[in-house]
Amino acid sequence: MSELGIYRLSDDSGRTFLRGLLATGRCIPFIGAGFTAGESARQGEVPSGEEFTELMRSALLKSPVENKPSDQSLKDYGFQELADEYFREEIVDVKEIKETLNALFTKVRISSEAKRSFLRWQWDYLYTLNIDDAIEHELDAIKVLPYKNFARHESRQFVYKLHGDATDAVTAGSRVEIPVIFGTADYVQSLVSNQALLSAFRNDLAERHFLFVGCSLSDELAILFTLAGIKISGSDISANKRVFVTSSLPENYEQKKKLRKYGITDVLVVDYADFYAFIGSTPFPSSAKGSPLEQYSYSQKNHGVPADLQYPFLRYLLQIAWSGHYDSHNVAINRSNLTSLEESINEPIVVVWGRRFSGRTSVLHSILHKFQNRRRFFIPTSASASDALISDICRVKDSLVVLDSDAAQISHLHRLIKSAEDIRENKSTVVIASSRSLLTNFSSSSLAANFECVEKMNPAEAAAINHRLEEYGFSKGWELGKKHLENLFSISESPVVKGLFKEKSKLFNNVERLATNWRDSNVGRFELSLLFYLATRQRIYSRYYRTLAKEHGLAHVSSTHFDDFAINWAPFVEIEDSDRESNKSENSTRVMLCNANAWVLTVMRRLTAKIGAIESASMVVRTFRAMSAIDDRAFELLMFDSLNAIFPDTETVRGAAIRQIYKDLAPQLASDADYWLQRAKSIYYLSKDEYELRMGVEYCQKSIVKRYRKTSTNAKLTRANLLGKICRIKTVLEDVDVIEAIDAYTEAIASRSENPLYIDDLLRKSDSGKSYMNFVCNAASDRPVLLLKRHEVNAIRAYIKGI
Repeated sequence: MSELGIYRLSDDSGRTFLRGLLATGRCIPFIGAGFTAGESARQGEVPSGEEFTELMRSALLKSPVENKPSDQSLKDYGFQELADEYFREEIVDVKEIKETLNALFTKVRISSEAKRSFLRWQWDYLYTLNIDDAIEHELDAIKVLPYKNFARHESRQFVYKLHGDATDAVTAGSRVEIPVIFGTADYVQSLVSNQALLSAFRNDLAERHFLFVGCSLSDELAILFTLAGIKISGSDISANKRVFVTSSLPENYEQKKKLRKYGITDVLVVDYADFYAFIGSTPFPSSAKGSPLEQYSYSQKNHGVPADLQYPFLRYLLQIAWSGHYDSHNVAINRSNLTSLEESINEPIVVVWGRRFSGRTSVLHSILHKFQNRRRFFIPTSASASDALISDICRVKDSLVVLDSDAAQISHLHRLIKSAEDIRENKSTVVIASSRSLLTNFSSSSLAANFECVEKMNPAEAAAINHRLEEYGFSKGWELGKKHLENLFSISESPVVKGLFKEKSKLFNNVERLATNWRDSNVGRFELSLLFYLATRQRIYSRYYRTLAKEHGLAHVSSTHFDDFAINWAPFVEIEDSDRESNKSENSTRVMLCNANAWVLTVMRRLTAKIGAIESASMVVRTFRAMSAIDDRAFELLMFDSLNAIFPDTETVRGAAIRQIYKDLAPQLASDADYWLQRAKSIYYLSKDEYELRMGVEYCQKSIVKRYRKTSTNAKLTRANLLGKICRIKTVLEDVDVIEAIDAYTEAIASRSENPLYIDDLLRKSDSGKSYMNFVCNAASDRPVLLLKRHEVNAIRAYIKGI
């Protein structure tokens, strides 16, 4: 292990060292018991770690119960062993424990102005092992507690309390419900059920500079790293600093060895009052000052295409050496509805929606280029918007703010829409790129200005592309009626591409190389899991990445593999530094992006075909279970459309794998209406068996729940389509089958107002006879017994003609 760096704050070198860490904007304090020890509490003073150890020991010794450790054992016990007996065993009365916690750890007030100024420095957030309430009271901060879900995008400060909270403990109903983590058994339980908080801490240890303040060398660091499940070796210490702040220099071998054991890189010897005052008086890094929105200010200069880039149109079209930061306006062809979109730019909220790889980002760049008379802001996909950023967007005046796909969460989009009149009054416009599925969360009245970016080109658009392609000599250009990605594949395979770029498209070369070199090993399974997450979610923050690596037993190489994987899989994926808002909201300084979803899916299909349905299903289930503990949107991994895209188009793999995935997750998700809807949807698309289709109808019934209005609406439509498909496949079609299908379609259409864009899109093909709705109507017209249903049939036919 490397030698510890030793600094004294009283020296110029020590002050320079600390000032430099603070200037990075990546410094996080970790506050131990010494910080609040001796401060005034409700009925006494906050005990130090050593004092609380003796308090627990004394209470155990005085307890009149017979069934307890011997006096000598209690004298030999350390902090964790005493905590096991004190909190979890029937020795000390629960009422006494709660009274002690209430007296010594609640209504704690910081007496020192220097300490208060230290806390009020603009930390992104703070960690503490303390269970008292001093820090959150001083900062009016949100406390993040073990075992509890929390909102990540609050504008208020966070205090991560890894040991729990005394106020919660005082209100606990029983001994087992006391939510503090002190004893060995508590740690074991925490490692199992507290993944969201612990994964954030583990990732910050790998990516941030840490100041350990008020931490006892004798036990608190040991407790901390036991809690996090981290074992440090010399090779694990990154370039980030872990600074042990202390009032006395560790001099003997044992103390220094213990510090190195926990990855401490430097020791800062301080007078604590001077230390707190120094930080409180240090200016916050200028790069992080100002409005959260300012960092997204847009200009052509910053986003332009390099003048010496050859064949920019073809590079853009085929995504060959094309940066996602380039402004595509000068190379992209205009979409036919762009004119009507520009006419609506004075509306406060404008939504550009479509499927992935439909050209939404290119449309956004065209809008940014068109309206140069306004202040412009571009928030890219790699960002993760916070409440503070959304608040700024609602307040900014005379501006055009563009949010690319997935830059904001659903809750943020709802907030923007609710603030539409404020945005209008500020004479600003917010343009949001949205997926089709995300659009279903909003009513049509709130999205009057919404424009679809279709994943197929119309005749004029296809002709414009082919005109641009003529100079290159392609014999086969952009084919009308084919999706963007299908055209991209076929054009990329042309020898012309190889000739112009002196090789076949690197995308195809890399697909072949990656699929061929992949090995069915522990690392290989992890990479397959990672690809699945990337292909579904389009990005993975480093904290989530490390959690996935830990799930596969690869936590020890996660830092180096993160970069190595991106290099190996370029240009399909790339790594960027997270913006400051994402740093705070996702506890991640880096994010890996999926640049070319179609190509990643190509490799995925080859690899899942190689390992087969059962192993592929196991990979998906394992990934979901690992991520569901820390990712609020993990269910997106199980959407049928996501699963359908990653498997080869064969029943032996695709059908079998998807069926197995939903079956394996039934015990975990049986109470989730969306789970049953997705399972029913899979049956609709994959099965032609009547009995299985009727199972799907039953699953839809489980999805129709009043409190989940959107899910219920979509379930009604899926149920109707399942019944329509049953009518189509049956050899002998009975009247009752047709009646049931007509009733279901009538009910689905009646629910249309809840989700018109979604329902109309799924039923739009009915007029050309490609769905089952027309078939059911035609079948009804030949059956005298169904004359009673003629009004419903006529209404369905009228609906078909109207969409």
